[in-house]
Amino acid sequence: MQVGLVGLPRVGKTTIFSALVGQRIERSYGKRETHYGVAKVPDTRLPKLSQIYNPKREIYATVEFVDVGGLESGTGKKGYEEDFLKALSQTNALALVVRGFEGEDGLPPNPVREFNIAEEEFLLNDLGIIEKRIEKLQVQLKKMQNPQFNVELKLLEKCKEVLDQNQPLRTLTFTNEEDKLLRGFQFLSYKPLLVILNLSEFYFHQAEEWEKQIQSELTIRSEFLALQGELEREISELEEADRDLFLEELGIHEPASHKVIRTCYHLLDYITFFTVGEEECRAWTIKRNTTAVGAAATIHSDLARGFIRAEVSRCEDLLQHQSMHLLKEKGLVRLEGKNYLVQDGDVLFIRFAI
Repeated sequence: MQVGLVGLPRVGKTTIFSALVGQRIERSYGKRETHYGVAKVPDTRLPKLSQIYNPKREIYATVEFVDVGGLESGTGKKGYEEDFLKALSQTNALALVVRGFEGEDGLPPNPVREFNIAEEEFLLNDLGIIEKRIEKLQVQLKKMQNPQFNVELKLLEKCKEVLDQNQPLRTLTFTNEEDKLLRGFQFLSYKPLLVILNLSEFYFHQAEEWEKQIQSELTIRSEFLALQGELEREISELEEADRDLFLEELGIHEPASHKVIRTCYHLLDYITFFTVGEEECRAWTIKRNTTAVGAAATIHSDLARGFIRAEVSRCEDLLQHQSMHLLKEKGLVRLEGKNYLVQDGDVLFIRFAI
């Protein structure tokens, strides 16, 4: 699971990237560099489960963030550089950073304008891809009638109509078959979007006004968060004990970077299930509505191949009773088959035979 950090130049993308992944990267203006880093998905349930089992390993679910170069205005229709598109094409969602602090040129921030510029670039990029593909399909259909070509052409014309109305593709709802077909194009305006307002303390009082303006333009599968990038990076560089004390002094429950990670996780419609034991307590990532056998495959292909049943309990029940044995005595462990839809917070034990 990858999330691409994008935005106009000098909006603090790399600062936020450093805060998210705990990996300090110095800014390099004038260069198009791509940085990769992994962040744990904050989850208070996992350490509590580990207190019961005292495992050798405790493994969190993760999100990979990709910090790409600055988004240049006016390049969408012409096409982005190949390395820029390659980095973005591999991502499952985009986190668009907009500036809420005074620029180096002394100009005041205008995050709503930056949001609109970025959205326009995404639309132009996608429109350019669609127009080229439609033209090619029309030529192919003149040579040979192919039902699959007709299906693709009709779908792309539907997408083009929305883009021509200056609306992103994420406003549309597609069938599973259509989604599978579109996935290969890696349209930027189709990816789930998180808008991150990177504030300075001086402009903090304007955050609510900017949020209302940007929220009014967001579509489905879009979210908004405001944070102070420099402060978040400073917090991420503190030792854990110092970090907790610092947050307590600020009256903050958790760093805003944790909210960014969780929001990206939920934007992609992911949920977490757990496996527990003395060897390992682990949080696993799956898409919502994944079956028990699909969850088993996430753990190991052998578990899916030889799947017999899943023993399912709820994390909150296990934390309350502190023993799987007690859960079984109280009838709080269920036996489920292959088609059971795993729920967020399920604790699974897969029975299998090969």
